[in-house]
Formats: sequence, structure tokens, C-alpha cells
Amino acid sequence: MRIKGEAITLSVTLLLTFFIQLSGYSFQTNQAENFAVNFISTGGGVDHKAEKKFASFLKEFQDKNKLTLDYKIENWGKEGERKYIFDLSNTPKEEMKDFLKSVRKMFAGNKLVVVN
Repeated sequence: MRIKGEAITLSVTLLLTFFIQLSGYSFQTNQAENFAVNFISTGGGVDHKAEKKFASFLKEFQDKNKLTLDYKIENWGKEGERKYIFDLSNTPKEEMKDFLKSVRKMFAGNKLVVVN
């Protein structure tokens, strides 16, 4: 009986591995390359000052580092909620680290801005 149970476990593991490979899912994603800043609302609208500060920072950062960050803005709510989605895969490593650190520091403690 023990061998039969081990064979079933092995078969299930192999099947799951096959389907994961087939779907193209990768466990080794680089979270820093895919980065989002989400301006949310809890019923009173977004933090417009924070978003204005972020837009200004974004422009200054790109100008200072002589680069263009690849991002898009998705509007998703009725109270001005929006998400800035960044693909930093083509951004030099040092600038990427600096950008991520600066954005996280800028919004630390702000409950209406989610950085991930």
C-alpha cells in the first residue's frame, strides 16, 4: 500500500509540474521590474497632493537620470483611483534601486497610496 501511495503522490507532482510549465508561469519573477503605485480611496477620494507630488517626482527623476521610465496609468475607480504600473526591466539597476527606494520612502505611512 505504501508504494501505491508514493506512486500517486509522484504522479500528482509530475502532473502539476507539467501544467505549471505549460502555462508559462515562472516562480522566478523579479518583483522590482514590475512595480505599481496605487492611489486608492476609502470613501473620500484619493490623496491628490500625494499624486501631484508623485507626478512631479517622476518627471524630476527621469530628467535627472536622463532616462524615460516605461509606465502606464490605469484609472479604475469612481473617486479618482488610479494605478501607475511600471515595467523597469530596461531601467539600469542602480537607477531602478534608487527609484524604488525613493518612492517607498515618499509614501511610507500614507494609507491612501499602496506601493508594491
